[in-house]
Amino acid sequence: SNSIYIVSTSHLYNSFIKVSSKIKLICHPFGEKNNHFFGGLPCYDICESDMVDPCWCENKKLERVVDVMCITNDSPHGMSCKGFHYIPCIGEVCKKLGLSFVVIDYTGKKYKDKSDKDLNTVRKYIKQSGINVLRGNPKISHGKVNGIMQGAKIMCIPNHLDASPKIITESIIRGVPVALGDSIVGGKKYINKGNGVIFSCAKTFKEYNNDKIKYQNSLNSVLSEMISKSYNRNDMIHSHMQSWGLINSSKKLADILSLHGLINKDIKYVFYPEFKKHIGRLNEVLYK
Repeated sequence: SNSIYIVSTSHLYNSFIKVSSKIKLICHPFGEKNNHFFGGLPCYDICESDMVDPCWCENKKLERVVDVMCITNDSPHGMSCKGFHYIPCIGEVCKKLGLSFVVIDYTGKKYKDKSDKDLNTVRKYIKQSGINVLRGNPKISHGKVNGIMQGAKIMCIPNHLDASPKIITESIIRGVPVALGDSIVGGKKYINKGNGVIFSCAKTFKEYNNDKIKYQNSLNSVLSEMISKSYNRNDMIHSHMQSWGLINSSKKLADILSLHGLINKDIKYVFYPEFKKHIGRLNEVLYK
């Protein structure tokens, strides 16, 4: 009877969602305007991307080695959700602006079905354009991604059906400003003038393909603005941590659960299981 419902992806909700009577409250990253999906239950805007924290980042001396970086999946899921459909747009704009561009492919096992024409068109574009795509076997390591990210000037995130990807906050806590597509489901709350720009982004490859000039001009304007701007890494991180991060967000979640009588009031911090490995480092920060 003491249950919370944590919604982590946009595919799990719609106007006909049925919530068990055992559920006492909802945590989701889609903004207050979507609270009505959950039948009047108490809703809170909190998710795992809130808890990404610089306390476990590898803060090496920064060397800007790439202008624009994109993390995506070479797969149908990547096309519909993770921004793979937008690689041609980013590639063309970077070429016009003379910017270096690297793509991190987190797919793992390669998707071999050749019936998806749009997916294959994007793959063909990448091959013909010579875009630098880094892949692992089966997946590229987190350490390698961290190293590249620390050396990026801009993280471009053109994701569409994505709830609130951690890559947004993982970029910000490393001092890497974010160019975030406006068609994303959640995550816009993190972006401000000091850490990035939200740009007009096509939801699908077909939509982009039907009006390439419009979308390329939009991204061109944003990347030109961002590459010429001097972002203060420390200010970016400090500002973000005023509202989010593992400590603030874990305390916020504990307060919510305590308010609804789901945990003992003596419990001060509650966080997602995947962050358990960071508890040692968190203790260092709390009791410094």
